[in-house]
Amino acid sequence: MIFARRAHPRDELGKKMIEQILGYIEKLKDEIKIVYLTNYDMNLAAKLVSGVDVWLNTPLPPQEASGTSGMKAAHNGVINFSVLDGWWIEGWIEGVTGWAIGPHPDERLTPEERHIRELDDFYNKLEYVIAPMFYQKREAWIRTMKNSIGKSPTTLTATGCCADMQQKPTLITSNLTRALDSQNIRNEET
Repeated sequence: MIFARRAHPRDELGKKMIEQILGYIEKLKDEIKIVYLTNYDMNLAAKLVSGVDVWLNTPLPPQEASGTSGMKAAHNGVINFSVLDGWWIEGWIEGVTGWAIGPHPDERLTPEERHIRELDDFYNKLEYVIAPMFYQKREAWIRTMKNSIGKSPTTLTATGCCADMQQKPTLITSNLTRALDSQNIRNEET
């Protein structure tokens, strides 16, 4: 098992989580091979993407910046297993392009309820869906890898984003106008 993460200097929870992971690595060293890679950056991400089977991403919604590492993984045939946040809300087709962890962000739950659902979902899917498919159903696994590449939304590429913006100028303009109006930035016409 490989962990790679770099906490923002002011992300105290992230730093604490890294310390916990390091503690588990020491406790489980005789049972599970676990490695923690420090100084996670784009170069390290490129190396990881080329050799990983499942991309696990567990942001706290709605705090995912965008999820570019998961997008990069999907475009390279890596199957995502992620909390529904950032790009994964668009890229996720359950069991086809990967798997979601926990409830949809639109479900109104307390943070505690959401956390419990995410934990249950994580362990159940890992034990009863993901691991059995990986070890016992290689054709299904390969099909999911191909789906990860082929069914990733075209809007996740720069070309796709530009095409999407060209097709929806009215929506973009009206959203911008509303945003400016809400901030009292737009000049009043008299």
